[in-house]
Amino acid sequence: MTFRMMRFESLKGFYSQDPNFKEIYKELTQGKRVVRFQLVDGFLFKDGKVCASMSSWRELFVKKAHSEGMMGPFGVAKTLDILHEQFYWPKMGHDVEKLCGQCLKCKQAKSKTRPQGLVVGAVVTLDSIEIYKKHELFGSKPTVFFQCKGENKTILPDVKKKHVLYIFKGEESWQPLTELTDKKCKRCGIYEKDSIKPDDTFNEWELCASDFTSPHGKYTRYLKKEFKATFLCPECVPHRDASNHSSGSPKGEKRMHWAFLLLICGLVSIVLILGAVTTYKCWKRKKRQHEQARFLKLFEEDDDIEDELGIGPLSHVM
Repeated sequence: MTFRMMRFESLKGFYSQDPNFKEIYKELTQGKRVVRFQLVDGFLFKDGKVCASMSSWRELFVKKAHSEGMMGPFGVAKTLDILHEQFYWPKMGHDVEKLCGQCLKCKQAKSKTRPQGLVVGAVVTLDSIEIYKKHELFGSKPTVFFQCKGENKTILPDVKKKHVLYIFKGEESWQPLTELTDKKCKRCGIYEKDSIKPDDTFNEWELCASDFTSPHGKYTRYLKKEFKATFLCPECVPHRDASNHSSGSPKGEKRMHWAFLLLICGLVSIVLILGAVTTYKCWKRKKRQHEQARFLKLFEEDDDIEDELGIGPLSHVM
């Protein structure tokens, strides 16, 4: 146990300041007994589980448990199960839900397409941005942010200088910017905070899934002397293609309908021809059999035939 806990050595220093554990930790260090809690080698345990104090360690533990899945990140329930096996802290479920809600891979995995090609949840991230001017007069470094109407502001913490191209991975803590749902556009924009008057606007526009026309799902917004930004939405590309395919489907269905009718007509014609040929052959065979029967019947009338041929009894008399 001591060897395993060496990696978490800095946890010990937070117990005395943690509002949830400081009183328990104080009593245990004084040799008092606290139900369900133990102090082992400076680490606080509850029911055999390590108590994680309020620090960056909690976020690290959640991220580690969340990313353990072989086929992708675990969901909230599975992440909680993993954490509950070894750790304890109050409101663990709230912390897990918050981090999972910010996970870009989880959001992309939940993005789906309805049968008609409608977007259920297409994640939009910022790929790159370059600003050409600053609106704030009394600040050396601007505070630039992205916002869609009715949503929270997304501060772009790295964008501080003019004429510098900032490129992002899409995995930054402040990503994604927004989600496009049900093919409905959003009124979004890029702004700059102003310390005195209302926030300044670089540009404001309708952001739609159909804007992402490149094969990789990129969309570039440019405004002369203001800014140039490239947004990324890979899920928007198949939705657009599905929509186009859906719009062209009536013609395709009509062509298939006529092809099906032609096929049926062809099959019917072949059946009729084969039926006619078979009927004709049967008729010919029956006619031939009838003629043969009539011919053989002639030889059954022995007396008449012999008289006609001159080989009957009367011919010998003569």
